[in-house]
Amino acid sequence: MATKYKSRFGKTGGEASGRKTRLACACTKSILKIHVLVSRILSFGESINIREIPRLVQQVAQGAKTPVLLVIDELGKNLEFVAQNQGKENLYLWQQLAELPRESDSQVYLIGLLHQAFADYGERLSSVQRNEWAKIQGRFEDIPFKDSAPQMMRLMGQAIERSHLKKFACAIAEQATEWLELLPPEITADISVDAIDSTYPLHPVAALVLPELCTQYAHNERSLFTCLTSAEPYSFKRYLEETPVRGNSLPTLKLDRVYDYFIEAVGMGITSRPKLQRWIEVHGLINDVAKSLDADSLRVLKTIGTLNIVTTIGGLKATRDLVTLAMCNSSAECENWERAIDNLLQFIHLSPIGDKWMNCGFGKGRILM
Repeated sequence: MATKYKSRFGKTGGEASGRKTRLACACTKSILKIHVLVSRILSFGESINIREIPRLVQQVAQGAKTPVLLVIDELGKNLEFVAQNQGKENLYLWQQLAELPRESDSQVYLIGLLHQAFADYGERLSSVQRNEWAKIQGRFEDIPFKDSAPQMMRLMGQAIERSHLKKFACAIAEQATEWLELLPPEITADISVDAIDSTYPLHPVAALVLPELCTQYAHNERSLFTCLTSAEPYSFKRYLEETPVRGNSLPTLKLDRVYDYFIEAVGMGITSRPKLQRWIEVHGLINDVAKSLDADSLRVLKTIGTLNIVTTIGGLKATRDLVTLAMCNSSAECENWERAIDNLLQFIHLSPIGDKWMNCGFGKGRILM
């Protein structure tokens, strides 16, 4: 890199320009200093004075006489470290970079890629600390990007190999049409029959909730496609290997299995997410009674919990109708799952910790209306 800058700025028209030569030398020295700093960190684990970094970046821009664009991938990892270790200096670095002098021919631009909003990484800090974070966030412009549910379903559909399902194509298409009619219009307004068809054997409710879980508690599309392609316990791939198709019934991967996958595969990664407390509450209550419930009631409970982790408002709220549909492979099974829901509700209301269940959203007050 240093050689490239020398060759570009060291000569002009065959003659050395004194000013450009000095700028090129300054630029080269700054680049070499940055390289040395990085090498010391990687090779020896040394700490450095982060106040040097903005000055060196500015010198590179001035020496090159061109704007510089810094793109920082996984900036959220740095913010997580700052939040966990009270690293004020590391946070102050972003403010220094944002406040570098604006020069028309050597402007420094900074883009940081995050999985969630800047402020969310400091959600568990004190109010005073969150105010400091807000001041620094104010130096930047937020550009939120989130794929819509139809877009995510199309992506998942493209990732699912369907050549071995040709003999079931008509049955899958009929089932997709039925689901579009049965599911609440709030969650199917922008979804087509083809989108539901293409994501089979994911249950359509699971296909809608899985991307939300990956956004809120994991790493967006990366975690989503890990779930689809990895051999982790309870993953989509393992489901295909373990689940036969018998008779006329088409099995689907449902929310209770999605819940199990997140507990097993994502595990400790959830602890760094801002909405951790909600997950802990739901997971704790499910664990408290798991051994006291029959298999169907436990599956219903995990389904309610998963919906409740994602949202308590809107079309994906865990209403009785949606939970019933989320448990069925087809409408013919609804009556059986209605009974399972009744059994679970009776257990909850008779439970010694029933009040805790209500407060967490597992009772008639907020859920299963």
